[in-house]
Amino acid sequence: MNLKRPIFCLLLICGLLTGFTKSPAQSYRLKTYHNSRYGFSIQYPDSFTAQRAPENGDGLGWKSKDGLAYLTSYGSNVDPEVTIQSLYADALKDIAGKPSYARLTDSWFVLSWEQEGTIYYQKVFFGEASYNGFQFSYPAAQKGDYAAMTDAISKSFHRGDTSHSQ
Repeated sequence: MNLKRPIFCLLLICGLLTGFTKSPAQSYRLKTYHNSRYGFSIQYPDSFTAQRAPENGDGLGWKSKDGLAYLTSYGSNVDPEVTIQSLYADALKDIAGKPSYARLTDSWFVLSWEQEGTIYYQKVFFGEASYNGFQFSYPAAQKGDYAAMTDAISKSFHRGDTSHSQ
């Protein structure tokens, strides 16, 4: 008896049931959102659903179909006593543990960390009168699926004019 055919069929069925297919994070197209109040733009996966926009127009959020991944874009005016260093320090206080990646410059910062099974990536651009940025989060178990998407979203973000309050 030739066992190659039944073994092949069994492997094929198991593969179809367990994920030979691509996850939503592995095959995606990006759409562009432009914030008219703060002037920034960001690309988001077309499979994500936009959440209710805030009345003040300071940004927008999206979530994946399974509700486990979130992307939030935002802008805000700066109080005179706030600096990029104080904004960065406040962001660090909100993180439980140590960030896996952190970079602070004179006009922007990036933080990435894992907390309670979720990976977070945050990037903020800071100016004299306002700041804008985004945060992307997804299950740590799906890091392999979302790594390229995180990179694409980060590269797509274009800051608005942060030298004026909005």
